[in-house]
Amino acid sequence: MITKVAASIGLSFLVFPLFGFALSLLILFGLKDVIDAMPDTVAKRVISGALNLHQLGALLGGLGIMILGFCVDGAEYRPKWLFWWMLILGMIWLFYFPAGTMVGLALLIYTLGNRKKFRATQTV
Repeated sequence: MITKVAASIGLSFLVFPLFGFALSLLILFGLKDVIDAMPDTVAKRVISGALNLHQLGALLGGLGIMILGFCVDGAEYRPKWLFWWMLILGMIWLFYFPAGTMVGLALLIYTLGNRKKFRATQTV
């Protein structure tokens, strides 16, 4: 039971930053026409906030990978659905440039390297 909850927390740490990434892109690209008219201090704060949001997401993604690593390796919790979620999220994280690309590569390499360990039946 605890392993299922921890795996869910790890997956949410990998999913939620993607929304923050989309929000930071919307901020940066949505304001690109307006940013020239802003005072320099306000423009720097907006850009700095968007980049901080981006990096916080990468940090949460790394934490999510560590939690999933403890669940998958330490507790040997390897249901088939978790394999597919880790694979899909790894591919999505590749586009979270630059720090998220490392998170995506780590997740993909780990998932594909251990694909034989994932079984169709759940172990608790």
